[in-house]
Amino acid sequence: MKFLSWSIINGGSHISNEVFWARVHNQELPRHIDPIQVLKNKMKGKCQKEAICFLTSAHLEDFSLKIKKERDIETSCLATVGMGNALRVGDRGDHYLRVGTINL
Repeated sequence: MKFLSWSIINGGSHISNEVFWARVHNQELPRHIDPIQVLKNKMKGKCQKEAICFLTSAHLEDFSLKIKKERDIETSCLATVGMGNALRVGDRGDHYLRVGTINL
């Protein structure tokens, strides 16, 4: 399938047949830890290196899936959204110390 994502591994425009979602907790990602390395460690033995890979702090069963089909083209969007980082685009986050995730 063709993917367009913000994934930190294999993100952007990418072709793959697998998506890997890994749940993390705040204590796993202190500011000095590289999130890409955390994700690579979670991937070991669980998915192919071509997989689209996401980290999320949301419960993995709490996802939203929308599918739209127009003639012979089908588009799907699957999202995990943690609401713990309650900021909007453009908000200054300098007072906010926790990391949050929104994956599409």
